[in-house]
Amino acid sequence: MNLSIPLIITESNGQSRSRYPLTRGAPLPQGAVLEIGGLRMSAPDGANVPAQFRVLSRWPDGSVKWVLIDFQADVAAGETIVYTVSHDEQHPALQTAQTINLEETDEYIAVDTGALIFRIGRKRYGLIDQATLRNRKSGSDVYTVYDAREHSRRGDAWVGITEGGTGGGTQRRIYGMGGICRASLAQDSYTVSIEEAGPLRSVIRCDGACEADIPMHHYGGYQPFRYTTRIYAYAGQAHLRVLHTVVMACNPRETEIDEIALRIPVALNGTVRYAVSSTRPKDGTLAPDETIHLAQSADNHFRLYRNRGTEQRLISEGERSEGWLTVDGDEAGVGVALRDMAEEYPCALETSGSGDGLTVYLWRDPDGKRLNLARYAEDIAWHEGEGVYSDGMGTAKTREFFVTFYRSEERTQVIERLRGLLYPPHAALDPSWAADCEVTGGFMPRASDRFPVSERMMTDFVDWMARSIEIGRWYGFLDRGDVLAQWDEVDEDWRYRGRWGWCNSEWDPRHSVWIQYLRTGEAKYFRLGEAMTRHSMDVDTCHHNSIRPYMIGGCFRHSIDHFSDEPCASHTFIDNWVDYYYLTGDLRTYDVLQEAGAFFLRYRWTENPAYSFSLRSIANVLRGLLHVYEINGDSRFMDRAEEVYEVIARGQNEDGSWHKRFQVSTPDKLPDQLPYGMATEGTTLA
Repeated sequence: MNLSIPLIITESNGQSRSRYPLTRGAPLPQGAVLEIGGLRMSAPDGANVPAQFRVLSRWPDGSVKWVLIDFQADVAAGETIVYTVSHDEQHPALQTAQTINLEETDEYIAVDTGALIFRIGRKRYGLIDQATLRNRKSGSDVYTVYDAREHSRRGDAWVGITEGGTGGGTQRRIYGMGGICRASLAQDSYTVSIEEAGPLRSVIRCDGACEADIPMHHYGGYQPFRYTTRIYAYAGQAHLRVLHTVVMACNPRETEIDEIALRIPVALNGTVRYAVSSTRPKDGTLAPDETIHLAQSADNHFRLYRNRGTEQRLISEGERSEGWLTVDGDEAGVGVALRDMAEEYPCALETSGSGDGLTVYLWRDPDGKRLNLARYAEDIAWHEGEGVYSDGMGTAKTREFFVTFYRSEERTQVIERLRGLLYPPHAALDPSWAADCEVTGGFMPRASDRFPVSERMMTDFVDWMARSIEIGRWYGFLDRGDVLAQWDEVDEDWRYRGRWGWCNSEWDPRHSVWIQYLRTGEAKYFRLGEAMTRHSMDVDTCHHNSIRPYMIGGCFRHSIDHFSDEPCASHTFIDNWVDYYYLTGDLRTYDVLQEAGAFFLRYRWTENPAYSFSLRSIANVLRGLLHVYEINGDSRFMDRAEEVYEVIARGQNEDGSWHKRFQVSTPDKLPDQLPYGMATEGTTLA
């Protein structure tokens, strides 16, 4: 087969890019490619360029269905160009002279990108234990920016908590000591692994817990948060992409969060200089006791502070910060860029004149507000359609940021580098190719000339949803990526009571966004779909519950909070996660898909006519099991899917329909239960 997959690269930030790392998943027709060894990438001029390929899933005949492509593109400012993937067993992908080298010992994992050499320790969490820059021109001279063996302040990740309070007078609520929970303290929970090893891109994964730093009495071992840190390295690059996931394993009734943060260690000498995004970039020098603190307090308000000791001085404020900060000494420096800083407020970036690091606050409110994961009320609003009590235990959040190391003479260029990382070129599949492969069940590329009414309806729906987010300012650490679910015509406002509030996983509007993206290739739909899918699989999904472990992997039902009604199969729609995984190969998404697969495997039913099957629940289970089987190939999921299918087939009526709530053991396929009320849509007794 003459295989030719166009990847359309668009640069829209006005920056020329050279060897910019890009990742995109692409579908293949059934039977076209059995193995990826013959795949290759061509630049617009036809030259063969280095590329890295990974199989994401296969068709039933064993051929490749989706493949992940990593490559590095050259694209001029404002330009749109086309790179092409083809298949040629005689001339496979070109291997670059500059590849990633990995080294594993009992003490560390070392990564050499050609521009940056860094180590991650295996004994305790420190984010990065050593970072060394290589001279870009000679390729041999090196300069060590940081080495944990020579400095007392290490990198770390932590969650600050409060576990008590007062209502005034003698009233006290004391559940624990509170304080800082550090990743570096939980050495018994800490593991490091190479999750992906490739010539152009490699991923190091750190897993563990954050343990309370209470140095006396009986509080040792208290670990109310879990985390996963993924560090992405790219051949020839001195920057790293970091995705840090925190899972809330605490008791939300007792614990509030003051801050969630990571510290990037560095050891600077000489005069300490900084540069920071503000209404316009600001720069200057810092004394050893001074700090620069950039805080995004709302989606439309940031503040920039220059602090000395206990003295806090506001030096600038505005609407949206770009979200970057650099600090350097006489020889080297480090910069950080926090993605979606305004949309996922409150968050902050900070550095000091001591020259020993940079702190990324993934959650921190400048006015001292705490993140509360407790349910909005202890009582269930049964009359408003709520089902079963739930709270924020097990919800999660992933934030993304970039770290770049540089020689001090590059300080001007590094700011543009950070901006470029925040606003990357977009790689889109050609819609006709994606449609011809029939990998999403089938769709037609946008054809406004042939179907103007239908196209207007589909476009207006997705655009309306994006516009509603903007008008309603539905942003924030937990809210970003969700939409309110139901309009109240009487109140002329969004309904916000009982089971109505945030959409959470009510049906799957996110899958519609991804289909619209595949039909059009427009980057704005990718950005919307990514925000909604990341929210769905992190915030709207239960990842931990020490009391009710059966909730893990399920999506919380729509409600006032993102988590105030229990996870159930009827609201666990994973099609959008599958879309995102296939388009990006995102490893966090893969983890959550496995959690959902285990959730579906636990789905139970009975043929007792006092109970009924929820058609939506069992249909979600069937689709979910098949999706997960296609991705991981584990036969348990297909075996269970066949059992579920048999039950669904038995419940089908003679005319081909199903009752919304059915039972396979009765002649009329109806249960003996009372009319269905507003309970959870599982196998339930009404």
